[in-house]
Amino acid sequence: MTGGTLDHSQIAQNIYLGLGTRLRGTGCRTLGPDAGIATIGDAVRYPDALVTCTKAPGTDRVTPG
Repeated sequence: MTGGTLDHSQIAQNIYLGLGTRLRGTGCRTLGPDAGIATIGDAVRYPDALVTCTKAPGTDRVTPG
């Protein structure tokens, strides 16, 4: 979300920190709003946070399903 509030930014940071702590050592990682995720059809969503356990090149824009 471009131009979000400071409160929104702090909440997102807390989510990244909490997920990162829980995922440490699992091979999974958290990604932020610049990483897209493909949904039904050709739609791509850009959530505030997502978790992926699938390896993908760092240059990809959408996480594999």
